[in-house]
Amino acid sequence: MALVDYSSSDESDSPSKLELPAFLHSLSADPTRFTVHEDNAELHQMRQRSFAHEVGQWATSVYIDCSLHLCHITSALSTSDALNEQTVWQRFQACEKIHLSLSKTWPVRYHWIDNLVQSLVTSLANFPRSFLGLCTTCESAEHLKSLVMLVDRSVEAFRGPCYYKSPKFHVSFFWCNGDIQRMNTGLELNRLKSSANTALQPKHAKPQITVDTISCKCGNKLFAIPLSQ
Repeated sequence: MALVDYSSSDESDSPSKLELPAFLHSLSADPTRFTVHEDNAELHQMRQRSFAHEVGQWATSVYIDCSLHLCHITSALSTSDALNEQTVWQRFQACEKIHLSLSKTWPVRYHWIDNLVQSLVTSLANFPRSFLGLCTTCESAEHLKSLVMLVDRSVEAFRGPCYYKSPKFHVSFFWCNGDIQRMNTGLELNRLKSSANTALQPKHAKPQITVDTISCKCGNKLFAIPLSQ
């Protein structure tokens, strides 16, 4: 047996450094596991997330897509001279997707998505198609509440929150940051509402659409769930 003489660091004036092999220099970190996501509000028109971004979690919502049927309303408001000359209106931006929400937005794990969609398909299999007007009547509101109850079953099964207890069903066409009612006078707001109503009269006053499909969006995945005929 031989004894190996190890010199101490004190005995070496310039100790040599261990270096990584050259092929390891070109390797990068795993972005999925190690990159910290920094949310940039400027990429989302300065809108704030309702929950923090987390890898593997997909923002999910269930809604009625109204874009195809109601895009003419957005056009009518956008081209209104009376609206465009108002400073208040210039703060508004058109909504990217015209829809009526049937759930809140909540995070769903990627491997749950297929099961969630199947759960919605099963829950809504026997729900009849409906007619939806811009001004929701008491009758249609009750119909939508029944639809929300079915959606809630699937949402709760996948750790999501139930929809509002007393929902005010609506379709949004434009939005803006901040509390517009606090930033403007009552006179300005009344003028804005009057101009909007004028732009929609009489041609666009009471549009009605047939609802035969419910949409479920999970991140960038979109699923269409048919209602019974």
